[in-house]
Amino acid sequence: MNSNILFLIGLDPAGPYFQYTDNVVQLDPTEANFVDVIHTDSKNIMVLGYGMIQPVGHVDFYPNSGVNQPGCDKNPITTLLSNLNVYNSLLHIVACNHLRAIDYFTESINSVCPFQGYNCDNYEDFKQGICMPCSEDGCGYMGFHADRVKPPAGTTNVKYFLDTGDSKPFCRYHYQIEVSFSNVSHATTERGIVSVSLMGSNGQLEETALSTVNMEINPGKTHGMVVTSTNDIGLISSATVSWHQTFSINDFMSWQSLLGTKSPSVYISRQEIVNGKTNRR
Repeated sequence: MNSNILFLIGLDPAGPYFQYTDNVVQLDPTEANFVDVIHTDSKNIMVLGYGMIQPVGHVDFYPNSGVNQPGCDKNPITTLLSNLNVYNSLLHIVACNHLRAIDYFTESINSVCPFQGYNCDNYEDFKQGICMPCSEDGCGYMGFHADRVKPPAGTTNVKYFLDTGDSKPFCRYHYQIEVSFSNVSHATTERGIVSVSLMGSNGQLEETALSTVNMEINPGKTHGMVVTSTNDIGLISSATVSWHQTFSINDFMSWQSLLGTKSPSVYISRQEIVNGKTNRR
C-alpha cells in the first residue's frame, strides 16, 4: 500500500486495455490508504463504452448500474441543434456516460442530498429493494464524502449501487417499497403496472410506477422495488398503491378481463416503506 497517498478517487477509470489486467497496469486498492471509484460507462468499447465494470477500489460505486446514465440517450441531432457550443455537444454525444462521473463527484462536494449508495451484489437486486436498508457497516456515500464510511481493514471491492436523475441536480433520495398481495380465495393472477405515491412530513412523492413493464401479480406474493425522489419527503405518513390493468394482444389473461369472462380481483395485505436515508420504516 502507498501510505503516502491518503485518498485516491477514480472517476470512471478506463476499461479498454486496463480492465482485468495486472495491478501494475490498472488502478487497484494498494494505490492509496483509501481508493474510491465511480463507474458510469462500463459498456464494451465496441459500443463506445470507455469505462470498466471490474471493481478496483476499496469501495466501488455503480450509479444507474454503472453502464448507462439517465439523460445520456438524447438524439445526437437534437443535441447539436439545442446547444450552440459544438464542442460540448460532441462531447455529450460520444462521452456523456463517461463524463457523468465528473458531474456526480462535483455535485457531491456541497450537496445536501447525500448520494447514498447501498451495498449489493448487483443492480438487479438493488432495484428489487433486496439491499435496503443499509448494512451494519452503513451506507456508502458516492463522491467527495466517500471516506465517511470505510470498509473494515483488509476489505476491498465493496460494491454500492444507487440511482440518479437525468439532469442537475443529479442526487436522489431512495425509498424501498414492498407490496404483499393477499391470497384470499377470490384473488386472481393479473398483469399490469403497479404504482405508488407517498406522503411524508416534508412533502410527497407523486405516483411512481414500480416497474416500467407489465408486472405479474400473483396472490400471496410480495414485490419489492426502489423508487427515488428529488426531495427528502421526511417521515412517511401514508402510501397509496394503485394497479393499472393493461391489455396486450399477446396476453390471453388480459383478453379474458376485456371480454368479461373473468373479473380481476387484486387485494393488498401489506405494504412497507423504508426511507433509504434514515433506514426508518
